Amino acid sequence: MATIVAGGVDRNATLSPEAALAPVTEDRPVRTDLETSIPKPYMARGLVAPDMDHPNGTPGHNHNNLSVLQQHCAFFDQDDNGIVFPGETYAGKIFN
Repeated sequence: MATIVAGGVDRNATLSPEAALAPVTEDRPVRTDLETSIPKPYMARGLVAPDMDHPNGTPGHNHNNLSVLQQHCAFFDQDDNGIVFPGETYAGKIFN
């Protein structure tokens, strides 16, 4: 198991929020003040996508017991057939 030395402290590399081959993880560090707005920010949420301004997810949004990923896919599945075609992706981006 690899360790990294940061500030003179050895740390487990697998627990780092930064990935060397994904520069965006270094450009956009994880906020350190999440617990001031979102209770238990480290806990995965299946039905809502909280952020600092909306700790309970989007106000008024009905999740219909779908996971966040399922909600995202359903948004682009315009004819509700379970298949997202390129045209539906374009329509979802342009018209919504």
